[in-house]
Amino acid sequence: MKKTLLALALVAALVRSGSAADDPKATLDAVIVALGAANLNSIQFSGRGSDFLFGQQYDGAAAWPRFTVPRYTVDIDFMAPAIRDDRVRTQGTNPPRGGGNQPIEEMRQIWLASGTVAWNQNGQNAGPGGAERDQRPALDGRLAQIWLTPHGFIKAAMANNGTVRTETFGTKPRTLISFIAPTKARFEATVNDQHLITRIETWLHSPVIGDTLYEAAFFDYKDFGGVKFPTRIVQREGGFPVLDVEIADVKPNGATPIAVPAAMAQRANPAPFVSQPQKLADGLWSIPVNPRDKTFAVEFNDYIVAIEAPQTEEQSILGINAIKKVIPNKPIKYIVNTHIHFDHSGGLRTYVAEGATVLTWQGNIPYYQEVWANPQTIDPDRLQKSGRKPAFEGIVAQRTFSDGPQEMTIYHYAGNMHSPGMLMVYFPRTRMLVEADSYNPPGNPNNSPTAIPNLVQWMGVVRDLGIEVDALLPIHDRISPFEDARKALAAYGPLWQSR
Repeated sequence: MKKTLLALALVAALVRSGSAADDPKATLDAVIVALGAANLNSIQFSGRGSDFLFGQQYDGAAAWPRFTVPRYTVDIDFMAPAIRDDRVRTQGTNPPRGGGNQPIEEMRQIWLASGTVAWNQNGQNAGPGGAERDQRPALDGRLAQIWLTPHGFIKAAMANNGTVRTETFGTKPRTLISFIAPTKARFEATVNDQHLITRIETWLHSPVIGDTLYEAAFFDYKDFGGVKFPTRIVQREGGFPVLDVEIADVKPNGATPIAVPAAMAQRANPAPFVSQPQKLADGLWSIPVNPRDKTFAVEFNDYIVAIEAPQTEEQSILGINAIKKVIPNKPIKYIVNTHIHFDHSGGLRTYVAEGATVLTWQGNIPYYQEVWANPQTIDPDRLQKSGRKPAFEGIVAQRTFSDGPQEMTIYHYAGNMHSPGMLMVYFPRTRMLVEADSYNPPGNPNNSPTAIPNLVQWMGVVRDLGIEVDALLPIHDRISPFEDARKALAAYGPLWQSR
């Protein structure tokens, strides 16, 4: 009896699947009608909720850090396509653990994408900010947000030969629509029996965690002037939430026009960044890999230690090539990783492919072993292609390298709210100190440095270790006298300690 019922269910599923596949246009048209998307050229939707910063988790087991979003407005021009995301972010959790400039009082972020360029606007919406450091990934990710809305998805499916299939989930049939976007990413939506999209999935590349599932779920549709739109949107990336907002207002064909500023249009295909290494001392080089971030190269008698691999494989390739020019004929034996945040670990795998051993906090090793085992099929990197097995050495407390004229000590400093695995590197003979994110020298001395509590904690560690520092070598931003950090501590530390 059970076999008979199972056979009947399979036949029914095949019939349903066949009917949807035989006439995909009818299914797409039904969704277009249900959503009220036929004559929709643009949309603006707004609300409030929370967002979460991907890749800025406190530790390897934590979710992306959460922020409160009291104001959230998105404008989409489906015809261009173009998108503007304007949100205000305030501190969401206490204590403020993880990255993202925590703690923050209020920060406005406006990012846009149109055509072949992605760019930012400043908090006053007065004009264009800098183009993204990695233009193509930024553009692809932002355009994906158009197709991760129900109306953007169905319009893209119509324009890109969307396919339809029906499958049984549990005891209920569900309709799935798929298409390949111009960015080559695959998008798939689940459609309910009212022809409304309830879920969209795509897979994106992450240089740290490999092929990454990005999900958008939609709840409680409501009619807004003939267009049905969800009143709650939840997005997840890499298994954790990145957005959870309640939508209060929707304006069909009411998006604010999105025009690419002339200055940005000229940067649609920016010239490749050229690294200009700077010799800081005998055997110590600063290797810029983008306008803001650096790798440091340390020469020993028989090998090289690189410090930090920011952002992406492309930037690590740039750094490795520059290192080989200034320190020829020596292998890069080690790569120091200050902490796990993705802007500091995105290029690590490239150094591993070169044969380098990763020096990181002992507690990070299980995390890297787990996420580096994920598939890397969307954009296979050098490590994936090499088949090399990563080698790690865990830092507990400190580790000193001394070889002839060169000496350096790696310190782990616990207790920092940015991450529990923070490392810094000290050069006693030149009194230079490499650090990341505990203090980022401000461009304007009158601006408060970010993450005041991390500055306070880190400066206390430097004091307690009794190390004498003259020059600060931050991974982000400019090299500066250590006195700048002392002044920042004196100016801003009491503000935090008085809370």
